[in-house]
Amino acid sequence: MNKIRMIALAACMAATLDASAQEQEIRLFSHRGGRMEHDENTLSAFQASYDAGYRGFETDIRMTRDGAL
Repeated sequence: MNKIRMIALAACMAATLDASAQEQEIRLFSHRGGRMEHDENTLSAFQASYDAGYRGFETDIRMTRDGAL
């Protein structure tokens, strides 16, 4: 492939990637319910995050010795 075709192909690919990046949705997640504002991993922290508009939540789940989550 000659140099001009390679440059043209690269330009087309860059334009395509840029266009698809513009169409992506930004999603915000609440990490442990907002550890700087509330006690981590509490229902009140997650409720406050939900009230603030967050719809994605991250929390830690651990298993106890008796096998319960």
